[in-house]
Amino acid sequence: MKIFEITHIMKGVTMVERVEADTKMQARSVLTSHYKRQLDLVSVELVEESEVA
Repeated sequence: MKIFEITHIMKGVTMVERVEADTKMQARSVLTSHYKRQLDLVSVELVEESEVA
């Protein structure tokens, strides 16, 4: 699993959230389904990648 830091704007406020997912697209999907609407995404950056033993 990877941890992505997603910066988005909601109601004029810039928010930064961390999401655990396998890909950038999945990370975006997690937030979109959480807020039940399209988000104005500013960036999606990989923060950490864990290794599976």
